[in-house]
Amino acid sequence: FTHMLSGGHPNSLGRTREVVEHVLKAPERVHELLNAYDDTDPVVRLRVSSAFKRIVQGNHTLMVEHLDAFLDKVIELPHVGAQPSAQWTVAQICLALTKDLSKAQYERVKTHLMSNLETINDWIVLAQTMETLSGWAVNDLGLAKWLRPRLKLRVADPRPAVSKKAGKSLQQVENALAKQRS
Repeated sequence: FTHMLSGGHPNSLGRTREVVEHVLKAPERVHELLNAYDDTDPVVRLRVSSAFKRIVQGNHTLMVEHLDAFLDKVIELPHVGAQPSAQWTVAQICLALTKDLSKAQYERVKTHLMSNLETINDWIVLAQTMETLSGWAVNDLGLAKWLRPRLKLRVADPRPAVSKKAGKSLQQVENALAKQRS
């Protein structure tokens, strides 16, 4: 898969859709795709993330079955120079799989995303992480209380995508907290 995902314009999907078709037809190959995260080429790793987002759409159950292996791979990526696409993808995928997460998976991902919100400055990682965490905060008041002051800080971010997402997320958290008080 690394060969199939390399080359071409860095912002293109390249052969990502073809890789997804292979995995959907032969689910046992999902581990091959996971191992492509180890490639030194950031374009390959970006396309691996794109492939996993498409796998969730194409075979939700397959992603649920391999979520722990996916989390093992993404969470072990070093934060210094971490592949931002892997970090925003974990937020997107886990939001899509919210109802399928075990309690342990939820806690593990929540802890990882909370760390990402405080340690990563990539605007897409921040936006996707805030979206996932604020969505979860509606039913997790401890998370809502932790998240509120961090979102207030992000509302002042000079990047419009970050500040707008922080504002929307803050409103969601404030509503959850107000509902609890009433």
